Amino acid sequence: MKALTLNAKPRAVSHSLLAALVIGCIYAFCTESAYANNSTYVKNRTFAKSNVTPINVQAALIKNFTHLIKWPESHRRDNSTTFNICIYNSSSLAKQFRDIFTGKVIKGKKANIININSEDLSQCDLAYVVPSSGESFEPILKSAGESGVLTVSSEKGYGKMGVHINFFESGDNVAFELNKNTLDSAGFQVSTQLFRYAKIVQ
Repeated sequence: MKALTLNAKPRAVSHSLLAALVIGCIYAFCTESAYANNSTYVKNRTFAKSNVTPINVQAALIKNFTHLIKWPESHRRDNSTTFNICIYNSSSLAKQFRDIFTGKVIKGKKANIININSEDLSQCDLAYVVPSSGESFEPILKSAGESGVLTVSSEKGYGKMGVHINFFESGDNVAFELNKNTLDSAGFQVSTQLFRYAKIVQ
């Protein structure tokens, strides 16, 4: 990989970049209205929020991000036939993700959505962390680090608290944070393409 120069200044993922990131899986994750207007979408390189829900956008980005990340040796699910996305603390989000990812393939494996309520991540490849009132999520981050599980969230401050990838809004654009310290300490190898458009938090 190329040498990485850290830049603490956030670079929002503009609609044009978002289009580039999502174009490979646009058919799989967009709503029917976006699908119908796909030719305009490609021509203008835009991604209309009215046509796509935030969860659809996150799902598409998560799918593409997995191809830019190499999991650490501590991860023990290489021989599994499914890529398990565990949703921590939200049965409603698990249902949305299940609807979106049904029949999809991630890193050559069938996508599988699991709703979990404990820090046991032994069956997970990726864990989406949803905040719970009055509950610390440090145990799940510790478990993720030990098990080589990638963590994702979309909650303010979660990136600095240790979540690997944290989505947030920057004006009308989608942006995301990468916590380089926790990614490095867990042994993930991340493409410089991903770092280039991320806000680096440590």
